[in-house]
Amino acid sequence: MENAKELPAPLSQVDELADAVRSLDGTLVHLKRLNTIFKETQEMLTTFADHSREGIVLMQDNRFIWANKAASKITGYTFEELLAIPTTEATLPDYRDKLVARINMVLAGDPIPSPQEWPVFRKDRMVRWVRNFSYRVIYRGKPAVVSFFYDVSETKKTTEESMLRAAILDSINDEVILMELSGKIVYVNDAVCESLGYSKGDLLSMSILDITASENRDKAGIRLKQVSEHKEARFSTIGIRKDGTKFNIEVRARILKQGGKQYVLTVGREVHPDTNGETQQEKPAG
Repeated sequence: MENAKELPAPLSQVDELADAVRSLDGTLVHLKRLNTIFKETQEMLTTFADHSREGIVLMQDNRFIWANKAASKITGYTFEELLAIPTTEATLPDYRDKLVARINMVLAGDPIPSPQEWPVFRKDRMVRWVRNFSYRVIYRGKPAVVSFFYDVSETKKTTEESMLRAAILDSINDEVILMELSGKIVYVNDAVCESLGYSKGDLLSMSILDITASENRDKAGIRLKQVSEHKEARFSTIGIRKDGTKFNIEVRARILKQGGKQYVLTVGREVHPDTNGETQQEKPAG
């Protein structure tokens, strides 16, 4: 008996196979499109990161995994050099344990509410200060930390110098006031607070007229105008304390310019009547 010929597959199975092939082709087209989009997005993000002025690094297992150009500029290391050193080598020895502790906090998911300042120990062994933001991410299935930072060395230096100047001014007995040409007070030293009985916060919301006796307030406006015209002046006036008591004070005033704006700096020293009814200047301490 002859072998029976193999019958063709039912038409319905052929149609299902054709649909599956068309679906697979559609899936492949979709995947290729996604791959193109992914590459374009990756290139766009890389371009953005390399044009950013902020340093950006990705850290995992105490190593740098990736860094942008700004990170290399701030640290002094090339991209390849950064990837070859542990993260702790990029900060001062005294800060390395703190850096590890902070990275572990971020990896554990503990929020860090505000940026922190850190010293960057550059390749040339110079120190630059940066303000840093860190976030937990997942990279290749493992927790990692991405950090954004920018150089604040010059700002920090300026702030420290300002604090030093303020400390020096607070150490002297003369009363130092800085005000706008309108008379609004923008700075006072400790001696002013001690003399008048106001806090610095109180005084910074006040005008020079608020601490000038009523009988001398008309003259105060005239003197501000004179200082503005002649750049400096010396005069006597009567001040008034928070408790209402009045006192005589000798004042030296001059114009200061800062950031395109003019201010009036006054240095005052209280004077007291002597036994003959005349006034005598209070001697400085020491």
